[in-house]
Amino acid sequence: MPYFNLLLTLILLLVVAVVAAQNPTQVMLRFLALQSVELPLGFVMISSACLGALTAALGSLFLMRRRPLSVAAQQIRSRLDELEHIEPAQPDSPPEAQSQS
Repeated sequence: MPYFNLLLTLILLLVVAVVAAQNPTQVMLRFLALQSVELPLGFVMISSACLGALTAALGSLFLMRRRPLSVAAQQIRSRLDELEHIEPAQPDSPPEAQSQS
């Protein structure tokens, strides 16, 4: 199961590479008033896939940092807080007083 994501990523990468290799057509990208030089469609597809993967990876890292603690971790944290607030037990009398009798 831990290799499922890796296998799925490799299959997707293979599909993108095959489609990119079969589409050498030159395309020009336009965004608002901007216009690019002519680029191979395969290059545009691979660039888009890599940019999407990078965005997803950075997004998941951001979400992992903000994820709340699991229930077990919260229970451990609350128990630790309880133990930190308990005063240590004081002996009833010093040991020297008990040995003199």
